[in-house]
Amino acid sequence: MLKKVVVLMFVCLWAFPAKAGVTEARAWADNIANQLLSSFNIADKYDRYDALDKIIDDNLDTDFISKFVAGKYWRVMKPEQKTQYQKVFRDYIMATYKTLPLQFKETIKYTVNSCVKGAKEGEYILDSDVMVPDFDEPMKLVLSLKEKGNSFVLFDVKINGASQLIVYRDLITKMVAEAYEDINWFIEDLQKATDKMVTQL
Repeated sequence: MLKKVVVLMFVCLWAFPAKAGVTEARAWADNIANQLLSSFNIADKYDRYDALDKIIDDNLDTDFISKFVAGKYWRVMKPEQKTQYQKVFRDYIMATYKTLPLQFKETIKYTVNSCVKGAKEGEYILDSDVMVPDFDEPMKLVLSLKEKGNSFVLFDVKINGASQLIVYRDLITKMVAEAYEDINWFIEDLQKATDKMVTQL
């Protein structure tokens, strides 16, 4: 399921529609759409990964996501542990998407239902339906975006009502518990999980 989540996050980065009420958001969406569609068509997989890595770094708020999903454990981490954890978490996200086929023979289709301002200033909530090739039925997606400088970043996706921030928080909580709440052991386990995916590329 988590692998499907990551590919859906890629889709979400370019599913933001022209009918959003903010001119800057539309320009952002058009730019990301062109970047992603071009990246999906790069023949060499390593060149494709490089292009997609840059898109993730520029447009997915991995710093916020890593803090949120760590929950209470973020508060007990030492500064050096926070730095190491955020790097490994970012690498985990990158490794996860690389286990997926990201060249689609069919067109990804999406329908936008609404776009409204979020609860906080500078946040936007986008409700949409997305049909991804090889998925049996459309997915109900709710995207959470926020302004960052002169652009936007994605910080959560709800798939059929399930927040992926919560999905990842549950994953991290389980991993920390399995490491007997030892942060160093947990980070080592997360690194091992990442390395395992990388060796399968």
